[in-house]
Order: sequence, then structure tokens, then C-alpha cells
Amino acid sequence: MTCPSCADHGVFKVCYHEGDPTDYALCLCRAGEQMRCAKNNGKPCTPHWQIWAHVHGIDPERVMPMEDLLTPDELAARGFTTPTTDDLSREAALLAAGRAAKR
Repeated sequence: MTCPSCADHGVFKVCYHEGDPTDYALCLCRAGEQMRCAKNNGKPCTPHWQIWAHVHGIDPERVMPMEDLLTPDELAARGFTTPTTDDLSREAALLAAGRAAKR
């Protein structure tokens, strides 16, 4: 299935009406997660998005995670949600339960 935000490229343009310079958002989809990857075989390496920006002549300062560029409403309109404190508490509880079960 194709991501409606980035068309499976992992990154998309965010253009402004006020004439500010164009920003580029790293998507939260699978392709975007690959662009964010900063490890190769478990070892730190240059994130893929930095290589992409260099190849395309884009200032790395203009590339940011989409969750930093878009509002929660804009993220929701694209089908993404940001975790709430309830979600984080639930996740922490599940992780704690998993750790306790291993003992």
C-alpha cells in the first residue's frame, strides 16, 4: 500500500504560503523509518536522510521529522497519531509486565 503522505519515498515537501523556505518532513511510514535509520548491522552510521539531502542538494537543516513540523491535527488528517500520556503509561505497564514475566 502506498503512503498517502510521501508516496513511499520516506520524505515529502512542506511548503508554506508565507514564502518561507521549503522544509522536508521525514514520514512516519515504513519508508520514512528507513530514511531515519542511523544504524548498519547494529553499528552507528550516517542516517539515510542525510545522504538523500546531500544527493539532492538540500540543506540538512531543512529536513525534520514530520511530527516536529506538523500539528497533531495535521498528523491525524494524514492517518498518524501521536502517543498520548495514557498510551505511554499503557506501554510502560506492558513492558513492566513483560519484564516481570521473564523473571
